[in-house]
Amino acid sequence: PNCEHVGRYLFCSNCGERFPYNEFDELLIKYFYKGYYYDEILQFLSHHHGTEVCMRTLKSHLGRLNLNRKNFSQRDFAEAFAAISREIDFCCDAVGYRTIWHRLSVKYGIRISRNFVMEAMKFLDPAGAAHRRSRRLRRRSYRSDGPNYTWHVDGYDKLKRYFCP
Repeated sequence: PNCEHVGRYLFCSNCGERFPYNEFDELLIKYFYKGYYYDEILQFLSHHHGTEVCMRTLKSHLGRLNLNRKNFSQRDFAEAFAAISREIDFCCDAVGYRTIWHRLSVKYGIRISRNFVMEAMKFLDPAGAAHRRSRRLRRRSYRSDGPNYTWHVDGYDKLKRYFCP
């Protein structure tokens, strides 16, 4: 198209409204949804994009974009519950609630409290929660095709049952 505004405006397909394109806002949204802390976002903006802003300005821009870490909607709770269920089915038992919380933020773009993730994991996988709570060494079970076929990186693992350090 020969429109002079192509590239400088974003178009909302729902309401038909045009918004000015702002590269700074796009960077903030990208770094926020990747789960970076505010200090890390400031460092990325400074070192990689040559934009110096203070913490207060960053928080002001994030507030204007309605990006915050504490306010959660009911829609996020329903989505988070389904995503937690998928992640538990996909992952092993050793993954804790903080890892799942971070995956929800980065992979699905769902901002939810860690406490909700912890309670949901207790509800969805009580046996896994009990395993994680015990904080003990768990023997791994392998199916091997013969002696010396399966080796583990942790060389002391096979000696643990004989109380070797």
